[in-house]
Amino acid sequence: MSKRQAITTWAIVVSGIFVLVVTITISARRHPVTLRGAVLRQDKDPNKQLPIADVQITATNALGSGSTKSDASGFFSLTLPKGLRRRQQVELHFRHKDYQPLDWNDWISDKIYVAPMVPINQQTTRESRPQTIVSNTRIRYSVKATFRGRQYWEHSMQPGPSMLA
Repeated sequence: MSKRQAITTWAIVVSGIFVLVVTITISARRHPVTLRGAVLRQDKDPNKQLPIADVQITATNALGSGSTKSDASGFFSLTLPKGLRRRQQVELHFRHKDYQPLDWNDWISDKIYVAPMVPINQQTTRESRPQTIVSNTRIRYSVKATFRGRQYWEHSMQPGPSMLA
C-alpha cells in the first residue's frame, strides 16, 4: 500500500469516527420532552366539567420521574428528565385531596393529555329555592320579508295558556 493510499484510508476512518461522535453528541443533547394537558372534574354534563387547580401530577418510568402541579385553569406542563423520551411507556399519577386518585399508563408523545378526576363526595347540589312555575307566556316575533323590491314586516303574537283565577 502506498503512502497516499494509507493517508486516504486514515482520513476516511478519522472522518467516520468524527461523524459518529458528532451524531452521538447531538442525539444526547435533544431537548427534554414536555407533557401538556388539563385536569377536569369528571361529569356527564360537559358544562359541569370544571378545571381543577393544584393537582399533583407525577410521571414515572424505570429511567426517571418528574412532577408538577396544575394551575387555576387546570393546565399542566410537565418537563420530563433527560432519560425519558418519546415512544417510551410512562405512568402518570394525578392526586388531589378532594378527588379520587387517577393513574394512567400511556406512551410519551406530543398529544394533549386530558385527565378526568372523580370527586370524592359527588353530591348533586340543588338550589335551596322552590321551583317557580311560569305561566301565561306570550311570544312576540317579527319577520322581515322582501317582495318585489319592497320590504314588509310581519308581526305575530302567540298566546300562551292563561290563568283566570
